[in-house]
Amino acid sequence: MGRSPLAGTGSAARVSRGVLWSALAIAVLVLLAVAAAAVVSAVETLRTGVVHTSLEMRGSLPAEADAGPADLRSGAYRTAEVAVGELPGGIVALHVARIALDASVGIALAGTVAILARRLLRPDPLARRLSLVVTLAGGTVMIAALLSLGARTGVAWMVGDALNDPDVGLDGFWPVVAEVDGSTIALGFALMIVGLVVEHGETLQRDTRGLV
Repeated sequence: MGRSPLAGTGSAARVSRGVLWSALAIAVLVLLAVAAAAVVSAVETLRTGVVHTSLEMRGSLPAEADAGPADLRSGAYRTAEVAVGELPGGIVALHVARIALDASVGIALAGTVAILARRLLRPDPLARRLSLVVTLAGGTVMIAALLSLGARTGVAWMVGDALNDPDVGLDGFWPVVAEVDGSTIALGFALMIVGLVVEHGETLQRDTRGLV
């Protein structure tokens, strides 16, 4: 088994170890913070029945928006942070599910960083199936992000519909639409690719072990 460069006593090795230990500690703290925040938010939502979410909206900027010397040619509100109560139980339950899915994304990412940092601190980082951990984390992030996107969209649609005048429907103040952000899904896919790359490295290490 080869000796890891991080096992040395030089200044570069010490700095690298310090960075990895710091990354490990921060990742664990972030993981715990994300989990705690999700539990608090979910419990508060279930206790009060109030859903905090972001909705698309139609609204022009007020006259005070261009009170200075600049000339504001156009502008409008695009989103609003709202807290809505007196909603059906299904909407509240879907919102709680979205909180859990969002938290699972953060936990998977923080957990992956912690595991990678801990493995890199070992003499032989690729001795065990590190690729499986990274690939599973990437799959978890991608699937949870997809489900969270669906839950977020569903909550926005239903909350907007519940706030609008029933006689107006889709033409009401709150348009029944939701903003789509695929960055987290792409991040999960990228993690899965990294897992495949690490698996290739593990295969090469197993094939060449004992030859050098």
